[in-house]
Amino acid sequence: MPLQKTLSICLLLLATQGIFSQVLLSSHPLELKKADNYHQALLAPDARFKQLVVCASDKNNLYFLHYNNVIYYTDSLMANRPDKEYTYMAGYSFDDYKSGTVYWASNNLEKLEAVHYNFDNAEIKEYLFDQLFGKEEILSSFSANNNFYVITQPEEDKSKKLKCYTFNNNRYESHTIDFSGITFKDEKNKPISLEDLLYSYPLAKIDNAIYNPLTDAVSKSKLYTEKDIWVLALDHNPLYTQLLFINPDNFTVTEKVIAQPILKEEAGTNSYYLGNKLYQVALNKEEVALQAVDINTKQVLNAYHAGAEDEITFKNSELLQQNPNGRPLEFKDTKRFLRKARNGDAAISVYRTPDDILVTAGSVRSYIPAGDVVLGAGLLMGGIAPGDGFYAGEQETMYFDGLFGADDFKHKPYRPERLAADHISKFMYRRNDITLPTVSPFDYYYILGYYDVVAKQYIIRKFYDDLAY
Repeated sequence: MPLQKTLSICLLLLATQGIFSQVLLSSHPLELKKADNYHQALLAPDARFKQLVVCASDKNNLYFLHYNNVIYYTDSLMANRPDKEYTYMAGYSFDDYKSGTVYWASNNLEKLEAVHYNFDNAEIKEYLFDQLFGKEEILSSFSANNNFYVITQPEEDKSKKLKCYTFNNNRYESHTIDFSGITFKDEKNKPISLEDLLYSYPLAKIDNAIYNPLTDAVSKSKLYTEKDIWVLALDHNPLYTQLLFINPDNFTVTEKVIAQPILKEEAGTNSYYLGNKLYQVALNKEEVALQAVDINTKQVLNAYHAGAEDEITFKNSELLQQNPNGRPLEFKDTKRFLRKARNGDAAISVYRTPDDILVTAGSVRSYIPAGDVVLGAGLLMGGIAPGDGFYAGEQETMYFDGLFGADDFKHKPYRPERLAADHISKFMYRRNDITLPTVSPFDYYYILGYYDVVAKQYIIRKFYDDLAY
C-alpha cells in the first residue's frame, strides 16, 4: 500500500477515534421535579448477575431503573424518598437478580435507612438502622462484592482495632479487625498508634477497576478491596510501604513490609497496589525513582532512576503541571520538574490498560488561591472539608505517564492510550445539559450515567480505553 494512502487511513482513524470511543446505550424518560438541590443519582452495577440498577431521586420520589447485561432497560419502580434527614445515597447491595438495596444516610452516617426493591414482585421495603455506630468514628463507607460496608474506629480500643459493618438487604454483621500484633511507626520511625496514624493520614478507598487520578492516589493510607483480599497500604514512613492484608471472610490480618527506593537525600515516597504487585515512587529535587515489586517474593521486577540533569527515559509523556480548570503546562527539563514536584506530596497511580500498565507518577500540592486568602474567615466558614476543620484549597499536580509490561515492568516506548476517563472528560466538557454524572466500570468497558436536564431523560453511554500503538 502506498505510504500516502497509509498515512491518510491513519489520520482518518485518529480523527474518528473520539466518535467511536463512546456509544449511546440507553435514554429513558425521567422527570425529576424541583428543587434541583434534592436531585441525586447512583449507578449500581452488579458483576455477579450482570445487571445495572439506576437509583435517582428528587424532593419527593425515589426511582429505580433496571437494565440487563447489555444495558437494555427492562423495568422500573417508584417509591417515596426517605425523610429529609437522610441526605444522600451512601451505597448499595444486591441479594438476587432484580433485587437489591440502596442505603440512605444522614450526615456523618449517624443514621441509615435501607430501601430494598424487588422488580419481580414490584415490592419496596424500608429498614432503619438508627444510631447503629454510636460514638464510633466513621473512616470509610463503600460498596463492593455486592455488599455495602462501613469501616469505623471502635470506642473500646481505637489504638489497635477497626470495625467493619457488612450490610445486605435488612441484615448486617459487624466484625473486629484486630491489629494488636502489628507495630506502627511514624515518619520519624517512632511508635505511633493506629488511631493517631489514621487521624494524621485519613483513609482513602481505592477502586482498582477505574483510573484514579493522583489527587486521589496521593493519600498515605489507602484501602484496596479485591474480591478475595483487602489491602491496607500505609506510606506514612518514607523508608517503606507497610501492607496489611485483611481476609474479608474472617477479618484476620497479615503483614508485609516493602522497602522504598533509596535516594541520596531525604525523599517523598508513595505506593500503589495492583494485581499482587506494589508500585513505588521516590523523589526529591535531585532524583526520581520508580520500581515494581512482586508481593509474594518481595523481588523487585524492574527499577528506574533519573537525576535532575538526566532525561527521564522511562516516561511516555511530557513532564506536566496541571492546575484546576487550566490547560497543562510543560516543564522544559527534569530539573525544573523535580524542583516543583518536591514542593508537593509524592504520588503514584497505576492502571491496567488493555495492553499495558499505565503509571502516572509525580506529586500533588495543595494551596489556597491568592484571592481566597484575601477573603479570609468568610471563605473558611463555607469551605470546610469534612474532618479537616480548615479550608483545603485547591490542588495542582506535577506528573508524567509511563507504559510498562504488566508482568515484568519493562518500559514500553509506545504512544500512551487515551483512556475511557479521558474520553468521558472531553465529552462532558462539551455538554451543558449534563447533571448527576456517575462513572462506573461494567463488563469490559465504562459507562457514564447522567441526567439530561433539557430532554428530561436518564442517559447511559459506553466508553472504551484505546489501544496502545
